[in-house]
Amino acid sequence: MNKIIKKLLIALMNMSMLSVQAQRDSMPAERMAYRLKNYLSLSEDQTLRVKEVYRAQGQKMKAIRQSTDSTDVKRTALKQLGIETDQQLMPLLTSEQQKGYIEVKGKIKEALRYKMQQSRQKGGKRHKTASGEDDF
Repeated sequence: MNKIIKKLLIALMNMSMLSVQAQRDSMPAERMAYRLKNYLSLSEDQTLRVKEVYRAQGQKMKAIRQSTDSTDVKRTALKQLGIETDQQLMPLLTSEQQKGYIEVKGKIKEALRYKMQQSRQKGGKRHKTASGEDDF
């Protein structure tokens, strides 16, 4: 009897850990959809569809990062994934929302560049291309 109870408890613990992992994996999609909802004034339907796109993107991104491919191959795959994500999101948005989306993407890119520059000035890791030159 104790063995059965023990196995049930272990099974329940494993299921709860999987549930927590699934929630954690969907968090970035939730956050991105929420941010876009507020920034672009998305409808509930648009927000749900955007969340689905970001969830799928997150799964693909995770697979790319966990792959054993070289850094350059991963970088190329991630850039392509970004293009595919944009292609899936744009039809979900009105023309005004599309303009806002492009604008916010530009701001994010600028912020990332600034962050990388700050990191480099502090002696952080430099990102180099296959030819050995900085990629920015």
